[in-house]
Amino acid sequence: MKVALLYGGPSAEHTVSVHSAQNVEKILHKLGHHVIDIAIDLNGHWFLQKGPVDEHFSTEADVDIHPGEGLFADGKKLEVDVAFPVTHGHGGEDGLLQGLCALAYIPLASTDTLSSSVMMYKSIAQRLFSSAGIPTIPTYVIEGETIKECENEDEWGELLLTCRKTCGPSLFVKPEDGGSSIGVTPLDDPDEESFSEAVLLARNYGERVMVQQLVKPMCEVECALLEDPSWGLVCSPPALVVNPTKEKAKYLTYATKYALSGGDSLLCPAPIPTADQLTIMSYAKTAFAVGKCHLYARVDFFYNDGHIWINEVNTLPGLTLTSHYPVLIAQNGYTMEQVVAILLDDALEQYRKSLEKTYIPPVS
Repeated sequence: MKVALLYGGPSAEHTVSVHSAQNVEKILHKLGHHVIDIAIDLNGHWFLQKGPVDEHFSTEADVDIHPGEGLFADGKKLEVDVAFPVTHGHGGEDGLLQGLCALAYIPLASTDTLSSSVMMYKSIAQRLFSSAGIPTIPTYVIEGETIKECENEDEWGELLLTCRKTCGPSLFVKPEDGGSSIGVTPLDDPDEESFSEAVLLARNYGERVMVQQLVKPMCEVECALLEDPSWGLVCSPPALVVNPTKEKAKYLTYATKYALSGGDSLLCPAPIPTADQLTIMSYAKTAFAVGKCHLYARVDFFYNDGHIWINEVNTLPGLTLTSHYPVLIAQNGYTMEQVVAILLDDALEQYRKSLEKTYIPPVS
């Protein structure tokens, strides 16, 4: 197949995307596919690449996307069978790219626009999870206008008090629609200054800011999900995220997550009671279903002495050499070559089904 590998994007997770693409490109070549590398720069411009994925990509050949027609470069249509996105964050994981490809009639190896967007906006996703009986962390969402008012009127103390009433004395502040631990701050005993700094940092990366209860100790467990046409929805046993810097940092930082050596690791399966493992797997499948997710995802949880809270569903999990998804799904016997093959075949099948819908208006 001719596979357009889409990577980069106008996101704080741009570099993560590039590293994911470097890994996926090798897998696609190993499977015998012809890869068409398309880089998206930090301004959202698309460029056709002549060589393998690289952080410093060429900007010589612009790529245009035409609704109903597909991808074009230098005025010529690119022959593409399917697009494989390894974009993360804004513009690539929040439904915008998914909708754009759907309008251009490009088969896409990804979940759809709705689930991508909903799962990206975590407070909205929390409402779905809660409605399905999945425990969520106490959360307070701060609107952008509220943040502006606090800046102008210096009313951080009142907002801090409101957040602590909802979430508890210790807080975890993060962008509502962010990822990769970018723009997050744990606050053990916040005062007005540390709280305002944390909120403003998070606001740099998202439309709204989420303030949550800081779980102590913060144990994180994760599951990988994959829709296998032969077996249905497959869920890996939960694995414990081991943070080597736990004495210095109370959460997994960006640097720790993506370090080539000495970073975080996974303990598979998590050393927790079997009953809790099964509960977490059940919650992961339920979250996948209520979010109308498709194909694959990583579901993250907080765990503390039998207490379980869902954190988030990642609809385009990282696929770098140090990413968790490949390690998690390997517990179920899958190689990444098998996973990628399933994703590509499914993209074509879903596209075929979309063409079977009736689009002709009824005659009055």
